[in-house]
Amino acid sequence: MPEEDEIPEENWGGFRDTWYLGRIPPAEAREALVYEQRALECLDRTCSSQEEFELIACALEWGDTDDLPPSLLKSFNDEGLGEVMRNPDDFSPLGGLEIGVAGLVHALSTIGCVTAASCRWHGEESWSDCPVVFFAAPDRKSEILAELIRKTGCGLGADRGLLVIEAASVTDLHSLAELIFEEIPRFQPI
Repeated sequence: MPEEDEIPEENWGGFRDTWYLGRIPPAEAREALVYEQRALECLDRTCSSQEEFELIACALEWGDTDDLPPSLLKSFNDEGLGEVMRNPDDFSPLGGLEIGVAGLVHALSTIGCVTAASCRWHGEESWSDCPVVFFAAPDRKSEILAELIRKTGCGLGADRGLLVIEAASVTDLHSLAELIFEEIPRFQPI
């Protein structure tokens, strides 16, 4: 676990286009989890392929439907996705992170872990072959996390000197985020 002054504001762990979030207050993390849950439910109802999921998720994240083909734009409107669409002039409820990994990043940051990078998986164009979050955690917290990770079917590993949580789907990562949030008292100092 690095000291706070050892963590650069950007690109920690050798990852490009990343930034240091610091410790996220529980209320802000809860807001991100609730938003992400709503978005994932809408995406699940609407999308029939990885490509559709990616296009609509990006539209939600950026607050812009210009890149959606007409058929998906109709689905977008019919399924009420506009209700979870963010205003592009406002800061994202996910802190600029991707739907599917933002909830876990927020939950980890709330309990005092330091996240380095995350990716929900973008098909062949992705730098990761599955949804993933890279982070550092104190030993005691990593032991509790390992227990919770086993309960959700996610995997825990190490890479680049960091811990890595991987999952088969973003739904699994979101379930882990919810479980961490429920168990926040266990992560408090003894």
